[in-house]
Amino acid sequence: MWISDDNNPWLRAHDRDTKQRVESEDILLYKDGHGFMALGIWSDGTTMWVAAPNGKIQAYDLDTGARRSNFDIATTRSGNGLPLDPGGLWSDGEYMFYGEQTGDDIHIYRLTS
Repeated sequence: MWISDDNNPWLRAHDRDTKQRVESEDILLYKDGHGFMALGIWSDGTTMWVAAPNGKIQAYDLDTGARRSNFDIATTRSGNGLPLDPGGLWSDGEYMFYGEQTGDDIHIYRLTS
């Protein structure tokens, strides 16, 4: 299990059974060499999806913590094409649902395409 907070750029790993920290599995979030705080996270068990304050939902490999930028999702606000800051994330495995930090809309992205 990974936990994010708004005070540092790390997703902190914990063992679900023992509830102990597993620092070796922590994931550092970064964009252009700088750390950022997650605005939301969700995982399918292989990839950690992170709502970033750069208008993207970034992908990270859970086994290595490495960025998987080829799986990133670029977000845009309907009608004007401008990026939005995605908020909370959730998925049913086929679709990714995310909210806007500055609006009331829920956006849907098909993960398979």
